[in-house]
Amino acid sequence: MKYVPILILSLFITGSVFGQDYPTLKKLEKIEWITEQYPPLNYIDGKDGQLKGYMVDILIEIWKTLGLKRSRTDIITAPWARGIKMLKKSPNVCLFSMGINKEREKEFYFVGPVQGLVTGLIAKKTAAFNFNSINDVNRVLKNIGFVRDDLGGKMFIERGGNSNLLHPVQSGESLVRMLERNRFDAISYGEIPTIKNMEVLGINVDDYEVAFVLRKGSGNFSFNKDVDPDILQAMQKAFDKIDDDGIIDQIQNTYIKRFDRKSP
Repeated sequence: MKYVPILILSLFITGSVFGQDYPTLKKLEKIEWITEQYPPLNYIDGKDGQLKGYMVDILIEIWKTLGLKRSRTDIITAPWARGIKMLKKSPNVCLFSMGINKEREKEFYFVGPVQGLVTGLIAKKTAAFNFNSINDVNRVLKNIGFVRDDLGGKMFIERGGNSNLLHPVQSGESLVRMLERNRFDAISYGEIPTIKNMEVLGINVDDYEVAFVLRKGSGNFSFNKDVDPDILQAMQKAFDKIDDDGIIDQIQNTYIKRFDRKSP
């Protein structure tokens, strides 16, 4: 499934999408590329201070395909809530990686998707939770951590979770630390970034599991609804090319590890 709107797909564009002289490159050069600390999709490596992650690597491949001369140093890192505010204010902002729900579909346009992302309730295996429904979750859990404005909290509520159980923190790293210290019964967050944060903090990943799957989703590059349609079409076409060439799978597979899961 491609997320470029049907209206945009119907537009006729002349010239080569991937040529150096393509006029859309001038429009792309104005874009501010913004991401957050959300390993392993996008993160600052504590060892060398470089921005890394598979969504970062995918964006770089998109730039190469377009002939856009940009590097990872051109990407701004910011807290997610601030990135959302910047995205809402300007048509010249691309924020990534964003999951999609009904609310966000109304607010933004997307280029992607990069599949294989699970958002769920992650808990210690020793807690031995056994949930058959969201009602079981609401009945058993007392407190659930989530990152403010992240999809984890939104998906929990959309699935019928009790919002009174949710407690916000500012970052995924803080979220994982508090789970490890038993400050939360569980956290509502992405499986892959949770694993990466645990590895960075020296927490044993094998001691945790996805106790309840909330959503199987994707990562996307998001744009303001007022973005120039040429930018969306060029980005999506470049994305599709590297996807068809198998480059996205190759990049993603170098980063990913999975939790055990109790529910599909």
